[in-house]
Amino acid sequence: VKGAALVTEGKQLITITENGYGKRTDFDDFRQMKHRGGHGVTCHALSDKTGLLSGINAVDDNDDVMIITDAGTMIRTSAADIPTYSRSAGGVRVMRLAEGQKIVNFTKLARQDEIEEEIVEAENDVIHTDTAEIEINPAEDEILPAEQDIETELTEENAEE
Repeated sequence: VKGAALVTEGKQLITITENGYGKRTDFDDFRQMKHRGGHGVTCHALSDKTGLLSGINAVDDNDDVMIITDAGTMIRTSAADIPTYSRSAGGVRVMRLAEGQKIVNFTKLARQDEIEEEIVEAENDVIHTDTAEIEINPAEDEILPAEQDIETELTEENAEE
């Protein structure tokens, strides 16, 4: 077993092999198991060219994928850039590998654009928390409004990290 993915409306199954081939497949392409003793269904055509399956995940067009090799090389790419194929296809090359390298794992991440928006908000001196929105006064570096309980919670959380 290389992984499990929760079937969610609007998401697709992404599969990536150890030799750098990947694809997305609609969950609707997989049949439901109707009886005990089923042998499953193919999710990726594997060959000497593609190598074994490295992993699977559920993604949509708003996700990025971070891929890592056994040599520590990492790339980040948009899931939307990986084409959708049938479950029996071999996929396309999503990462070129040096001789002897293999992909060992990958994960999905929030799209880079969303992360950049969060950084811009932080640079605009606004901190969003679960309990309040706090504005930083850049001239005096103090928290406004000066609510002691919120200020204490932020200090305690930073101390734990």
